[in-house]
Order: sequence, then structure tokens, then C-alpha cells
Amino acid sequence: VARLEKDKEELHSQLLSVGPTRDTKRVEQLVREKTHLLQKLKGLETEVAELRAEKENSGAHVENVQRIQVRQLAEMQAALRSLEAEKQSAKLQAERLEKELQSSNEQNTCFISRLHKADREISALTSEVSCRPLLHLESLRLHNDRNLVLEFSVLKSFF
Repeated sequence: VARLEKDKEELHSQLLSVGPTRDTKRVEQLVREKTHLLQKLKGLETEVAELRAEKENSGAHVENVQRIQVRQLAEMQAALRSLEAEKQSAKLQAERLEKELQSSNEQNTCFISRLHKADREISALTSEVSCRPLLHLESLRLHNDRNLVLEFSVLKSFF
């Protein structure tokens, strides 16, 4: 029994001498792990803060881009309406000019007919005049007809 008591005390003393050393090493290891984990946590917190700041900046940037796009869309719609109004105005002007051209062509045709008629009358009068002496009234008529031909030629040059 004494021997068991002695073994027990030896084991107990060994346990006490080894225990604190082993516990100290374990505590040191845990402290190192804790320090490492705290550093890792600080790094992650910094990264999270940076990501939040990026998110806020991105949100503000997106809002700015959206405002710009809305403004540009409104400007483009206004420009489109303006161009459509110009197109309609140009179309109406083209129609008006086409009608004026048609009227002018009809007038021109009428003037050409009158000119041909006056030319025939002048030819007839000229041949008649060459056959007999001119009377004063016929001379005036011939003069008036020639003036009409000249006026028509001037008008024709405008078209």
C-alpha cells in the first residue's frame, strides 16, 4: 500500500509538473490563434467597409447615370417631335410648290398657245401687208401683237 501511495504521489507530482507546461503551451497556441483570427477579422471588417463604400458609390453612380439617361431621352423625344414637325412642314411646302408648278405649267401652256396664235396672225398679216399697202390701224394691230409676243417671251423666261 505504501508503494502504491508512493506511486500515486509520483504520478501526482509528474502531473503537476507536466500539466502547467502543457497548459501553458496550449494557452500560448490559443493566444496565437486568437491573435491571428483577430487580425483576419479586422481585415475582413476593412474589406466589408470598402465593399459597402463601393456599393454606395455604385448606387450613386447608377442614379446619376439614370438621371442623365432620362434627361437624354427627354431631349431626344423633343428633338424627334421637332423633326417630325419640320418633316410635316416640308411635306406641306412640297405639296404647295407642286401645285404652283402645275399652275405655272398650265399658264405656260396657255401662253404658248396664245404665242402660236399671235405668230400665225403675224404671219398672216405680214403676208397680207406685203401684198397691199399698210393701213394705219393694221400697223397698230401688228405693233400690239409684236408687243404681246415680246411680253410673253419675257414671262416665259421667268419659268
